[in-house]
Amino acid sequence: MLYYGSFRALSRLDPEFDWSDELWETLTHELKHHLETLADEDALDRLDYAADENFKRVEGEPFAPLFYRSGDQVVKRVYRIETDFFIEQEYDAEPAPFVAFDWHGVRYQVARPPELGDVCFLTVVDGVEEWPPGELCLVLLRRRGLAAGLRALLRPEAPRVVQAEGVAEKTS
Repeated sequence: MLYYGSFRALSRLDPEFDWSDELWETLTHELKHHLETLADEDALDRLDYAADENFKRVEGEPFAPLFYRSGDQVVKRVYRIETDFFIEQEYDAEPAPFVAFDWHGVRYQVARPPELGDVCFLTVVDGVEEWPPGELCLVLLRRRGLAAGLRALLRPEAPRVVQAEGVAEKTS
């Protein structure tokens, strides 16, 4: 079933709303769900989960901190959810003043936020030449030693998640 009211509400939010494109995208998406269900596959369900959690992140609502791993893995530790890209990196207890990352073969750095938490979503808001169609987000994970990892298994607690923004500078 397609709900006209939902499409109409979306069209009012975007003056360039293309009914044909939206209908095509929705129909192919739902048909893919149906075919994957018949094949006992859940790849699209994982992508839908990741997209929902990413929406929560953007809206400032509570979200699962490792949701991006359910997106499409582009290369090792780089994930895509719809138009957003997530680059996963670990950091040490004594982090450097800058976070370095590679994007389309170019090396960049972003100033490290004052607070990192256990998981930090550092959204790059400017400074990258090959800009993705959506957001470019560095996901910084606190590196844990063996003892800390064992403690976390025995006394699990929710990780402290921080969100920040930064401007990239080209380093090479």
